[in-house]
Amino acid sequence: ITTSPNHYLVRGCSDGAVRFYDYFLRLEAWFEDLNAGAVGSVSFAIQSCPYPYTEAGQPGVKFRVPDFIVGTKDSFAVGVESRLFDEVKKEERRGTLLMQGLSGAVVAVACHPTQPLVAFLCKNGVLQLWNYEMKLLINIREFTNVKSASEAEKPTTSGGTRPPTARDLAFHADGSFLAISFSNGIIRLVS
Repeated sequence: ITTSPNHYLVRGCSDGAVRFYDYFLRLEAWFEDLNAGAVGSVSFAIQSCPYPYTEAGQPGVKFRVPDFIVGTKDSFAVGVESRLFDEVKKEERRGTLLMQGLSGAVVAVACHPTQPLVAFLCKNGVLQLWNYEMKLLINIREFTNVKSASEAEKPTTSGGTRPPTARDLAFHADGSFLAISFSNGIIRLVS
């Protein structure tokens, strides 16, 4: 669950749909034909609305949100334009497959605020940075041994607790670094 830049509650669902609600929890729009698997994360582009404020982009008025990227638990990334909500044909509402074959389930997606970059974080701790205009992988980084100071001091035991998993990521407002969070409470800042 997240919010869109123009005041919708956004829910990525296990049935593969992305649904938009106003703050009274009334369903405003839905994208149910993506066919990419259970949604793990949604990230919005920074776009200005081409319509006047009173015409679109506000709950209860014509639906319009910035374009967005959906990361799925089946390791797909799908680009979705908000105008697809108005498409009649089911085949036209699927979005664009941006990538597949990530190393694990996508738990978070973040778009760079000023450059054509998108970061994908997989549950297994693999981070991939892509240039979506050039469709080029820029960098891969694995976070497999993320331990806090208190965890590092503990002796290991057979059958102990599971290693921490990646949870979320976000670009700083100026795009200078990424913040990555893990299930054990660690937050890594990556340039």
